[in-house]
Amino acid sequence: MQNARSGFFEEGGFAALLLELPADVRDLVQLLGATGWRRDEGRLLTWSAVDREGGTIRLEAVRSKSGKPRVFPFALAPALKALLDRRWELRNGLYVFHRSGQPLGVGAVRFAWKRATKRAGLDGMLVHDIRRTVARNLRRVGVSEGVIMKLCGWDTRSTFDRYNIIDEQDLAQAVAKLNGTVVAQSEGVASKTGGCRFESCRACSKINLRSQLRRDELPMSAGRAQAVPVIVPGPWPPLPLFTHRGAPAP
Repeated sequence: MQNARSGFFEEGGFAALLLELPADVRDLVQLLGATGWRRDEGRLLTWSAVDREGGTIRLEAVRSKSGKPRVFPFALAPALKALLDRRWELRNGLYVFHRSGQPLGVGAVRFAWKRATKRAGLDGMLVHDIRRTVARNLRRVGVSEGVIMKLCGWDTRSTFDRYNIIDEQDLAQAVAKLNGTVVAQSEGVASKTGGCRFESCRACSKINLRSQLRRDELPMSAGRAQAVPVIVPGPWPPLPLFTHRGAPAP
């Protein structure tokens, strides 16, 4: 990808990426996939901004690129709530995503991302492509563009339009409607494999192979870990549960 605003994730590819990330960076990426927020808005998120009882995350104006405060309700998003509950159990200091009490470093996130995208067959995909994917998928399920801008933090319509959240599948859907036919989103191969619609997709092949491995065949340094839900920037069918080391739960 030559442009930071030219890539989209599909379900299988994003799930394969998550398998390759270390646990702390994976949690951050899942938050970005659930909210569409920018990398550092998630990376530097503090517990003071998270109202666990009220079910909201609030971003202060000084931490928002647009200079405006933002709120993201998560009370009706059980996977995101479970992610924040898990991070609460792992808390050590001010930051939601940390290593030894300090926020995840930019270098650590970049290194983990580059390694994971290469191993998942997603070379060239950017963290910022998660943001574009969330916006596209929200629009696909009927959320108005004004609401998308408020949830994800776009200040002006001109900036939002630069993200070009309409892809070829959206154009195909429009032509199908014009001709009175129905084209299902991400079906065919996806409905059978949990991946994208391309049978030759390296990322989907990788996650399908991983899914077939028995849990006791995978190296686990700390014994059997508790399974946690994986958040992908849908709307897609729920994925299987994965352990914190990335092994499919039984």
